[in-house]
Amino acid sequence: MNAWVLEDIGDIRYKKCENPEPGTGEVLVEVHAAGICGSDIPRIFRDGAHRMPLICGHEFSGKVIEAKGAYANDWMGKRVGIFPLIPCRCTDIWISDLPKSVRKKWAASDTI
Repeated sequence: MNAWVLEDIGDIRYKKCENPEPGTGEVLVEVHAAGICGSDIPRIFRDGAHRMPLICGHEFSGKVIEAKGAYANDWMGKRVGIFPLIPCRCTDIWISDLPKSVRKKWAASDTI
């Protein structure tokens, strides 16, 4: 995949990266639109990230191009918008049969 990668403070590069591989209960999303969040600005230009290199961005939408698990067929080809937080799934509002949240990659890339 191609992604905008923060290598160091102020050093962001568009480059080829390893393709993400979804696990069971997860989906792979082809990113169609991604925004820059206010939290990305100081991370890129002033403070850096906890770990670098980092693919920035966490507010995005796209289409499911791969899905694994019991509901995989239900998600293939669906257009999705990604909620930028990882839910605790400890209350009724989070208990569902939806795929797990995206955890390892961010959205300034063409696939996540």
